Amino acid sequence: MTPYLTRQRCNCVTFIDLQRVRRKADQLAASMQPLNDADERGDTTPLYEQVPKCPGCGSTRYLRAGVVSFQEQIEEERNAIKEFERRRVPATVLLHRIARGFLGRLEFRRRLLESERYLRKINRAATRVQTRVHGRLQIPLLKRRVKMGGGSGN
Repeated sequence: MTPYLTRQRCNCVTFIDLQRVRRKADQLAASMQPLNDADERGDTTPLYEQVPKCPGCGSTRYLRAGVVSFQEQIEEERNAIKEFERRRVPATVLLHRIARGFLGRLEFRRRLLESERYLRKINRAATRVQTRVHGRLQIPLLKRRVKMGGGSGN
């Protein structure tokens, strides 16, 4: 066991009290001995040591045991992030163009249906007007034919 922890994200080294950790581990092992009843086991949370915060960034995540240099991994991650950012803008532009094309086609279909509905309404209205006009004009013609003796050839 090593008394040093290295944070994998910022490569900072933190010291821990190794003797205290060993004492806590021994206490934990002693408290976890099999008991007659499993429900009688107490809470072992106070036996654990609190993980020290990283002096560089103040985080307690990504800690690794020992003094290890993660500089290469950190550099690779930075390069990967830069590459991701470089590719992200053209990909975003492409996605926006595809989405605008799709939405444009939807809008075209909506407008086409709207214009077809409008033309159907106009045609229906014209048909009704023509029916009424023709119907009114035919009534006087029928009355004239009836007065003249019919138009059936009598």
